Amino acid sequence: MSKSDPQFAAIASLFLGGALVFKELSNFRKSRKIQDTARINIASAPQGLVEVEGYAWPLERSFAAVCGREVVYYNYKVQELVRQGKNSSWETRYEFNHNSSFYVIDQSGVCIVNPSKDGMDLTEKITKLDRYAESVEELRESIRHQSGWLNKLFSSSYRLVEYKLLVGSPVYVCGDLQAMNLNLVKIRGDYKKFLTQIKTMNANPIFKMSKLDSNRDGVLSDEEMIAGIADITKNSALNSIELETKLVGTISASDAHNLIVADGHQEQYLKRLTTFNLLKIWGGVALIGAGLFLFFF
Repeated sequence: MSKSDPQFAAIASLFLGGALVFKELSNFRKSRKIQDTARINIASAPQGLVEVEGYAWPLERSFAAVCGREVVYYNYKVQELVRQGKNSSWETRYEFNHNSSFYVIDQSGVCIVNPSKDGMDLTEKITKLDRYAESVEELRESIRHQSGWLNKLFSSSYRLVEYKLLVGSPVYVCGDLQAMNLNLVKIRGDYKKFLTQIKTMNANPIFKMSKLDSNRDGVLSDEEMIAGIADITKNSALNSIELETKLVGTISASDAHNLIVADGHQEQYLKRLTTFNLLKIWGGVALIGAGLFLFFF
């Protein structure tokens, strides 16, 4: 059977349609779980299933991602475009994963999140590369070369796929909380100053827009909000000061509850999950129908 046969097109349609329906149904179930779970301040969170939102803060010493911003969680893949006849696909050649515990802070308290790769639902960022690279430093250089106007005229065979949670990024967490009896911990960086800046900014929409609207188009995108708030932490998070505070507990996955960690607060995350959800499901059903038609007729 050649790859140009109708049977191949049928199988491809069935596979793509099934994958799309499965993904969007999973997103729908996830959105229902989020809506059915009461969101609560960190300091008031009981033991068991909880839903909190706050800001990511390093528990261990953070490091800089390819973009130059500090991260508490980082997964990236270097992929190569592989062509086979008329078809092509991106295949992963190298993968890096930084997966350590971090704090989530809000105006009421502090908790620890123990992330797992399966529980991280972060925005995907794809960047073309000038050449193959693996380390952060080499990737920065490859992107710098690829950003030239001449290189943009030609298709690259390599790309960088990133999933990252920036220091200071708004974050939504749903998982199983184990109380710590309000044990005292020392947190590096002036996180209280950062929270005061956030509170002041949220109280003044015009000031908030002037701080976060990087392209000055009058519309604050989720990407601008997350990156802009993360930039506010530069002085606070890297400060050598240590502040002592009471730790509410640790949120992680359990046998009873999966862990969900998403960049952005609940409102932004739900929007991401549900945008065109029903339309995508019907699109997947249509692909399955087209595949069945090609396969049997």
